[in-house]
Amino acid sequence: MCLDGSTPPEEWRPVSEFSGVLEVSNLGRVRRPKTGHVLKVRALPKGYVQLHAVVDGRAVNRYLHRLVALEFCGTPAPGQEVNHIDGVKAHNCAVNLEWVSRGDNHRRAFRLGLKSHGDRFRGTKNGRAVITPDIANQIRSLKGKVRQVDLAKQYGLTQGHISRIQRGVAWDHASPSEAASNLNRPSA
Repeated sequence: MCLDGSTPPEEWRPVSEFSGVLEVSNLGRVRRPKTGHVLKVRALPKGYVQLHAVVDGRAVNRYLHRLVALEFCGTPAPGQEVNHIDGVKAHNCAVNLEWVSRGDNHRRAFRLGLKSHGDRFRGTKNGRAVITPDIANQIRSLKGKVRQVDLAKQYGLTQGHISRIQRGVAWDHASPSEAASNLNRPSA
């Protein structure tokens, strides 16, 4: 399905890089032209779709959106990258793809809410956070009292991260009022 919800007729074109071995369609599918076998693709953690295939005895991995764009959206100018117009990285229909500059791609991502400015993903809002604001404040309060290396071992962080917390570079937004969190404290 494409941007307007319709499904246009499927058109197949040879993948220039693998001419005669693979074809890509305007609907974002890849097949072997000799057998007509449509190849499986896999979704990556950040939402992109990747093709993994064996071509001439060697394994190749390619982003599906790039294969479709290269064959259906013209030749990119130097430095251009593929933009998913609707912002959904799994929608690889040719009408949903376009070549844009890196700057344009980032501006569109911010406009669609795929990326954000500021502190929207700071602290416990960041899915990779391993401490809470309360722990950051504890670490800050122990500056000069406990060695950074020992704090790093205790909290499962690096000494560099402890240093950044104590200098106010990391977790500088943490205050005692933010201490409520659903993350568990590391054991000593």
